[in-house]
Amino acid sequence: NSGLLGWGWVFTSAMVGLQGGVMLFIARGYLVNQTRLRFPLLVLSNEACWAHTVLVVLGVLAGVFRCTRPAADIFLLGVTQAWPVMYVMAALASGTTACSFTSAWCAGSFALLSPTILIYPLLVDAGFVVGHINCFLHAVIFVAWFGQGLGVLRVAETPVKQE
Repeated sequence: NSGLLGWGWVFTSAMVGLQGGVMLFIARGYLVNQTRLRFPLLVLSNEACWAHTVLVVLGVLAGVFRCTRPAADIFLLGVTQAWPVMYVMAALASGTTACSFTSAWCAGSFALLSPTILIYPLLVDAGFVVGHINCFLHAVIFVAWFGQGLGVLRVAETPVKQE
């Protein structure tokens, strides 16, 4: 993990760390454009979204998330995305402009990654080869991220209802 590979890994980790902040900005943008909400939800300020993003990226650069095994780095950074994902899901549930299918699609895509943390050790215990497990889990990640992207794009393209 030194030289060009080390810097490449820091860059990759920083990009993963940025995703939580991106999700916070998406949720904030969605909430700000709602004329009414189904239930009250705190709308984060731009400063709060930036603070989360900057703190995580600074943590990456300072080596806070650095582990002996690179997969552990990404796991720790994934944990920092937990509350931004919950915030996006709450925002979608509270808003009134997105159709129910789109909201369900987004929620399902965000929730799809949740069980992977539990599946990994079960597959290892069942005797599956680690390379095959990683391939399977990365396929799940691809499907989930693709679904998230399509769902959030659909929500962003839904016009705001005027009341």
